[in-house]
Amino acid sequence: MASSDDIDGWFGSDDATPSVPMARPASGSADAQPSQPPQPTTTRSRTLSLTSALGSIAGTLSSYVRHAAASLPSSATPYASGSMPSVFRDSIPEVTGDLGADGPPLSRNMPLETDPPSAVDAGSVLTDRSLTMDADLVDDFEHIDEEDHAATARQAAIQESLAAMANVLELNGRLPMTKPVLTLDLALQLRGHLPILPRIADRWQLVYSMDQHGISLATLYDKFRTAVSNKTVQQRGFVLVILDSTGRKFGAFLSDPLHNSQSFFGTGETFVFSCDKESDKATVYPWTGENEYFLFGDLKYFAVGAGDGHFALWLDHDLEQGKSDPVPTFGNPVLASASTFVCYELEVWGVAP
Repeated sequence: MASSDDIDGWFGSDDATPSVPMARPASGSADAQPSQPPQPTTTRSRTLSLTSALGSIAGTLSSYVRHAAASLPSSATPYASGSMPSVFRDSIPEVTGDLGADGPPLSRNMPLETDPPSAVDAGSVLTDRSLTMDADLVDDFEHIDEEDHAATARQAAIQESLAAMANVLELNGRLPMTKPVLTLDLALQLRGHLPILPRIADRWQLVYSMDQHGISLATLYDKFRTAVSNKTVQQRGFVLVILDSTGRKFGAFLSDPLHNSQSFFGTGETFVFSCDKESDKATVYPWTGENEYFLFGDLKYFAVGAGDGHFALWLDHDLEQGKSDPVPTFGNPVLASASTFVCYELEVWGVAP
């Protein structure tokens, strides 16, 4: 190995001025020239000397490392901390990246004393994690099942309540001498198509009757307003029933009270219906979603459903002349006995609070 004196010779002494020895001619020669003063070493020559010195050190260390590696027993592993002197082990990453064919590259970031987990250990870890995940999933599913059972129980209770009330409904406010349009049987049929809150009510209140309150669209609007303001009925949800001159019953469920609006209003809860003349069985036509022309009212007429210049139900300000045509709002056929009809009786019912 190179001694410290040799290394000092490679780099030069700090106390001496670097110089290049000059050749001296033989004494007495005719070509003898006066001796030249020493010239300073250039930066290039100093760099070359430093590069040569580093190369010599790297070559020496590399030889020692390879010699040490060759002397290891065959069962030794480069990962064991006692397999080689620490001075060589710490120097390996700076000098060389491998030990030849006998082992993988060494790095100071690699664990020297910890073996990688075996396949059995890794399998155990995965199994433990799988069991934990399975237990969590089971808990989640049990929680979901409990919620589903609770929801099912609530739905069953609601259905039982509705079934118990199916045949319990009072029609209040109609005078004994008033000609009835809405029968209890028809009311029970329509009840099953109403939104949930009006459906569970057990009392309906008469809001307007042509026979009982007079024939006028203005009176009809006023009866809606009075019933709502006096809270004799709920603010939303009304059943309108018409009897035409041929004895056909038809009408609509109004999501909102009729009034002078100058524009369409209402919601998709609105629907229209028509009854068979013989059996009085009702056929309901709910909102199709095609448009939102649910309800309209002004001082000349009111209408339910519209599209393509037609109305599902239209009645003039005298509540006498009416029209009914198919419209996309409900996808309904003609509800009355004919497209043009004469209104014979009309009733409006609200849900009592």
